[in-house]
Amino acid sequence: MPLNRLLSVVCIAFFFVLFAACGRKVQSSFWVEGSCDSCKVVIETAALAVSHLDSAAWDVSRSMLKVSYDTTRVSLDTIQMALARAGFSTQYFPADEAARQKLPLCCRQPLEQRLPSAPHP
Repeated sequence: MPLNRLLSVVCIAFFFVLFAACGRKVQSSFWVEGSCDSCKVVIETAALAVSHLDSAAWDVSRSMLKVSYDTTRVSLDTIQMALARAGFSTQYFPADEAARQKLPLCCRQPLEQRLPSAPHP
């Protein structure tokens, strides 16, 4: 009987370690200010520089970044703060202005100037 008990404990410990190592992977999407393919490269590069981020894909037409990450090791706020430090505003964090000034000119254009103006009656 002691051998069976030992085997049971080892199996339980193995599955516990395996489950803990897997973490909790999720996908989230959020708005990131940007306007062009240059923005896309910088946004995705800045996001992927965050540890424990598995993927990042920014949709130029919708200004939405889709990320896949381990919630036990990194938070969505950490990802958004990294983008703000790179010079891009997110839905919760404003862009760092010093970093923004280092971006290509097209990426620095204020959002209001990029949006088509509404027709006047």
